[in-house]
Amino acid sequence: MSKPILIALGAGVASAAALIVFISGSPGAVVLVNLTPLPLMMVGLGLGVVPAGVAGASGAIFAGVFSGGLGAGIYLAMFAVPSVLMVRQALLNRPTGPGGKVSWYPAGSIVSLLAATVAVALVLVIAFGGGFQEDLRALVATTVERGLETMAPGMDPADRALAVLKVTPIFPGMVATSWVLMLIGNGALAQAILVRSGHNLRPRIKVSALTLPDWASWLLVGAAAMALLGAGNLEYVGQNLALVLALPFLFLGLAVAHALSARLPRRGMVLVAMYVAVIFFDWAKLVVVGAGLIEQWAGLRRRFASSGPQTKDD
Repeated sequence: MSKPILIALGAGVASAAALIVFISGSPGAVVLVNLTPLPLMMVGLGLGVVPAGVAGASGAIFAGVFSGGLGAGIYLAMFAVPSVLMVRQALLNRPTGPGGKVSWYPAGSIVSLLAATVAVALVLVIAFGGGFQEDLRALVATTVERGLETMAPGMDPADRALAVLKVTPIFPGMVATSWVLMLIGNGALAQAILVRSGHNLRPRIKVSALTLPDWASWLLVGAAAMALLGAGNLEYVGQNLALVLALPFLFLGLAVAHALSARLPRRGMVLVAMYVAVIFFDWAKLVVVGAGLIEQWAGLRRRFASSGPQTKDD
């Protein structure tokens, strides 16, 4: 058996182990489960799509042995298959000119494709779960309340009711967006580790050069129109789809910030402050998404191209 396959088998076991620890209810497992895709991404981005598939298969078998068919199914659907598909897209390339120059599948297209896929999956889950046949908002509120009762049984009833009221309007979109961010974060971390160690197959990605496909805008416009013009379940689904489909524009807005901050003397501090604000404040997220939308439609980076000394790139 070749060394890459052995590495892939071990990575799959390590990946599935994180999920098994989470299913077992061990303390701190919430943090660990978010790193489930990391071994798969590292194998894929460092060794190729086939080893990534082997890692995903071995992880599914390992999860099935210790957690049964349900554990294997969750592992495949939520981690293995999406990770392998992301790796496949990330490693797509074609020659674009003399001298062996290669054009890689755009990182922004990967983010957009992932968000669109999750949006479709969200609609399918709601449809097949019978959500369109009843009050979807009330159904989600009941689900959130039961979840809080299970996870925080000692929570004050008034506080729990307030939490349900705040979370219900965006709960499906919040869950879907968190899952997309988890996959993207693991992919970025895997690529960074591989670049640093010199084992990357794809060249380093410049955050400031990120672009999105045109169709990403139309999907977001469609979801926003559904939220604004629809009523009842259509309005609810539209606002949650809009939350998911706005995610690529958050990354595009961050790319704009990276590009436009190149002329600043303390660029690193500015970017750190911006990321902290985006993580903790909703208004900052909205500002960055807005910058991404303006960039997509008007080209902020082109209009305000830096004319001063450039700092080290992303």
